[in-house]
Amino acid sequence: MRTSLLSIALFVVIVSCSATAPSATDAPPATAAPTSPIVTTDTVSPSSSEPGTTPPSTVSYPPGQFSTREVGYGPAPLPGSDGAGGSGCAPGTEVLPDGAWFGFVVDRADTGIQFDLACWWSGDRANEVALERGETDVPVPNDYYITNDSEQLRTVPITPEVNVFHLDYTDKNTSGEPYVLITFGEWDGLADYLNCDFGSGYEFCPVWLFVNDGVVTEMVEQYVP
Repeated sequence: MRTSLLSIALFVVIVSCSATAPSATDAPPATAAPTSPIVTTDTVSPSSSEPGTTPPSTVSYPPGQFSTREVGYGPAPLPGSDGAGGSGCAPGTEVLPDGAWFGFVVDRADTGIQFDLACWWSGDRANEVALERGETDVPVPNDYYITNDSEQLRTVPITPEVNVFHLDYTDKNTSGEPYVLITFGEWDGLADYLNCDFGSGYEFCPVWLFVNDGVVTEMVEQYVP
């Protein structure tokens, strides 16, 4: 009986050690603790070095495209314009780059115009430029001053579908606004305020051209009191 009790005790010890000390091959594989997905509302500006992305613009005005909706019918000076209205009057290239450009239409065809780029000055800058040029009627009348030191004419393509904001103070304009929206295809021989009738022998047709991606997307006649 003593031998049997000893055998039983040894058997219990062996079983107990086997249950509390599993071998490395029997242990379950280690798993990483679960993590919650990170949600953020921050907007990260793409890097210019990343393929397929556009670097953020450094120009805050105007937002988006150059258009009447962004900068008004008579655009305020934009960066690099030297204080002239819109994008100024010194693009540095024969082809007008993207921007808002003032000048005179001296002739037109079905798909474009002959454009004489000029400088539109207003406010204090108009008075400064007038004084620099020896003008004595300062402050300038009606708060604007136009200079045009170049005889260069640019041929600017315009498609017939482009929007034109046409000044019309006649009775046929019942919109309640001085500007009537038409297309360039409809803009032909109109002298409802400015003389943009190029068959009359005398023309005075100041306009703004809004250029985006190398093409004119809007044209606006400029009111000149």
